[in-house]
Amino acid sequence: MKSEKMKTKYYSINGEIKKSNEALISVDDYGLNRGYGIFETIRLKDNKIIQINDHIDRLFRGLSTIKIDFSAINRMNLINDVKKIAKINNITDGLIKIIITKGTPIDNNKILPNIYVTIKEMYDIPKSPVKVIFLNESNYPLVRFNPSFKGINYIGNMMALEDAKADNAFECIFLNDEQNITECSMRNIFFIKDEELITPSLSLGILSGTTRSKIETIAKQNNINCINKVINKSEVNTMDEAFICSSAIGILPCYWDEWKSEYTITKKLQFLLEESLQK
Repeated sequence: MKSEKMKTKYYSINGEIKKSNEALISVDDYGLNRGYGIFETIRLKDNKIIQINDHIDRLFRGLSTIKIDFSAINRMNLINDVKKIAKINNITDGLIKIIITKGTPIDNNKILPNIYVTIKEMYDIPKSPVKVIFLNESNYPLVRFNPSFKGINYIGNMMALEDAKADNAFECIFLNDEQNITECSMRNIFFIKDEELITPSLSLGILSGTTRSKIETIAKQNNINCINKVINKSEVNTMDEAFICSSAIGILPCYWDEWKSEYTITKKLQFLLEESLQK
C-alpha cells in the first residue's frame, strides 16, 4: 500500500481553502455530534475526476432523503471546489471526498449545512483476486433504508471490515436474516452464472453504487444480460464468477473458501469499464 506523503494538503470548508492542519470542524457540527451527514467518494485517476456528475446527482438525492437543506448549495460551485482541491494538491491519482453535514446551529437555532472537500492519494489495488467472507449483518449496526444514501455513520460497516481483515479477507459480504446477500461493507457485489450478470436487488436497501450502475450499462451495451434479484447464500457455490466493485477499485475479482473461478467475463468487464471511464 502506498504511504501517504508527509506534506500539507489543502481541503475546502464551505468553499474556503484551508491547510489540512488548519481545517477544523466545530464540536457543535451535527455531523460530529449526531452522525448527521452524507458523503461521496470520487476517484481521481490520471488527473481525471471520474463520474463526478453521477456522484453529485446521488449526493443531492441523498440530501433530500435525509432532509438536509441544500437550497443554498450550488452544484457548479461544488464541482469547482472538487476540481480546485484536485489541482491545488497536485495529486494525479487519488480519492476526493465530499462530506455534507446537517450543519452547526446558529442564531435562532437556524442550521445551514457544512460542506467539506478532502483528498488523499490512491491506495494500491490488489492485482490478484481477493478473498471475501460472509457475515450476518444482524451482528452489526448497519443503516438500511430505501431509497439508499451514503450516510456518514459507517460504524457497522467498519466493524465488519475489521472482522474480515482479522480473517485475512479483503472484504466481507453481508447476509440478511433470510441469508440473502445484500452488499459488502464498502462495495457492491456481482456474480456471473451461465454468462448472465447477477447482482442483489436494490429493494433490499443496498446502496445504488455509481460504479454498479456503470457496470450494468456496459454489460447491456455488450449484450451481457444483467439481472437484479434476491440471491441466497445457498446459491453462491453454483456461480461461475464473482467480483466486487466501487469507485475506488473499479472491478476486483473475488473468491471465498472452497470456490474458485477463471473470471473470463469479469476480466472483459474490467477492461470495458476502464476503457469507458477514460472517455
